[in-house]
Amino acid sequence: MPNGTFVTVLIGVTVATVIYFIFGNNKQRTQQQYYQYSTKRYSEPENTNKECSICLVSLRCKERYMLPCEHEFHKGCIEKWKNQSPG
Repeated sequence: MPNGTFVTVLIGVTVATVIYFIFGNNKQRTQQQYYQYSTKRYSEPENTNKECSICLVSLRCKERYMLPCEHEFHKGCIEKWKNQSPG
């Protein structure tokens, strides 16, 4: 019966490995998808009292960018943040 126990353990390890590779890499894929956002140029100043969340300077200038989530930042600030973020 020692061979039966070995086979059972081997099958268990194999199944655990497969489950890890299917679901364990999900966090990495989610982070990669998050960093693949696109920006669009913000052309009309609706509310001039808004501030860039990164540098805390007014967003009155035309270098304002809006992400798909509709958060607004200065173009230079969001590009610098993206380049410094791990991913």
